[in-house]
Amino acid sequence: MTKMAVIGFGLIGGSMALSWKQAGLVDEVIACGHREESLKLAKEMGAADSWTTSIPEAVKDADIVVVAVPVQAMEKVFSDLADYLKPSAVVTDVGSTRVTVIEAARKGLKEKFRQYAPGHPIAGGELPGVAYATKDLFNDKWVISTPTDEMDPEKVKFIEDAWTKAGAKIKVMSPELHDAIFASVSHLPHVLAYALVDMITK
Repeated sequence: MTKMAVIGFGLIGGSMALSWKQAGLVDEVIACGHREESLKLAKEMGAADSWTTSIPEAVKDADIVVVAVPVQAMEKVFSDLADYLKPSAVVTDVGSTRVTVIEAARKGLKEKFRQYAPGHPIAGGELPGVAYATKDLFNDKWVISTPTDEMDPEKVKFIEDAWTKAGAKIKVMSPELHDAIFASVSHLPHVLAYALVDMITK
């Protein structure tokens, strides 16, 4: 029986739980966060089987731990969960940057960093929150895997294979290349808007 703990149960974390359950990758999902109303909703929706506001409680028996909190909060979450990880467990995340999140995992997990396998699903929705989570959010969407030499190749492959079974497509690249590409993509709308305004004013 495979148990997954999702820390930060919003749109992405909730959709990941739903899609991985549908794919038969996990049998039980524990939702963890600080907003009880969202966690209760996650259980009512069937995205989670149980919930807790305690990271140690969520992580202690989990086979897969998903960190789905904002990027700036990840180092503390990695640090808070490190002591409670099973030796066989794998930790992953859904953060939108790679270099800073991998460094946060390295600092937070310390000697358990080899249990970490990074991933960035390129998917989202117009509205945030678990209420809008859907099992189809990642279908035919890219998930970027950015492994480094210090990570356990078996755990990296496990996460890549799991995403594929859940309906996503995997692209592997270095953390640095990922961040360079997505920095360009995220700035492009602003560049185009400034150019358009400049053209109009001229």
